[in-house]
Amino acid sequence: MARQLDVSLNSITHHFGSKYELLEAVLERADRTTDGSDDFDFDAACAADGVASATLARVRSSEKRRELLRLFAILSAESSVPSHPAHEWFVERYRRHSEELTAAFAFDQAQGRIHPDRDPRVLSRLLIGTWDGIQLQWLIDPSFDMNEAMAAFFAWEIPESVAV
Repeated sequence: MARQLDVSLNSITHHFGSKYELLEAVLERADRTTDGSDDFDFDAACAADGVASATLARVRSSEKRRELLRLFAILSAESSVPSHPAHEWFVERYRRHSEELTAAFAFDQAQGRIHPDRDPRVLSRLLIGTWDGIQLQWLIDPSFDMNEAMAAFFAWEIPESVAV
């Protein structure tokens, strides 16, 4: 990476402090883009088209970013140990994502896209767990259709979210 930017590795580590801070910055950027350059505003996509549609769009864009997904999977598993340097970052990331998805599911309920009896907090955690698991399966076996699996999740678990 340093070579591609034409800067020394020392300059990069000086700016970020540690390799984990650099990796966190890469993951933060990856969350906000489709391919590393085009911005992807997940919250705006949820408000415009619903959580299901926004998620499926994000899944399709993720298929072009295999190595970023692999980095995320490895780091998130490693950071499950509380003493890991990235542990708190992942705790905060999952908390933030759960809150954002909870709000998006509640908005979908208000728009009539999701039945009002469903608990948005439970839906957010189910979506995060399903999404992470499906991505991992796709990383292990690229013949696995990640988009089809996520579409099936919505069709089976929240069918009203994909009804047209």
